[in-house]
Amino acid sequence: MSLMLNVGPDTRDIRNALQIILNNVERRNAFLNRIVNVNAQDISILLYKMKKDYLKYDQLSNEDFIKLYAVNPIEALSVYFLETIDVHNYWEWRAVGGTSY
Repeated sequence: MSLMLNVGPDTRDIRNALQIILNNVERRNAFLNRIVNVNAQDISILLYKMKKDYLKYDQLSNEDFIKLYAVNPIEALSVYFLETIDVHNYWEWRAVGGTSY
């Protein structure tokens, strides 16, 4: 099966979601198996559904999060919440007392 995703500069949100949500081979394969229509709207809807499922059933464990946080807090938050975390948002979070505990 050949699948061409048209993800250009105007689809930054989709590119970010693809990168953070489909962060391993199993997730990328699951996406390819589930995608029906290759357009921005259907891709966004499927990514949202997959993210919801992963956060509910396959979230990063607290122990793994704390280990990753010790090395790279921004990456740890991104992986844990399946959202791209802006460094400025991270510093605001830290300023109000946010921790990994």
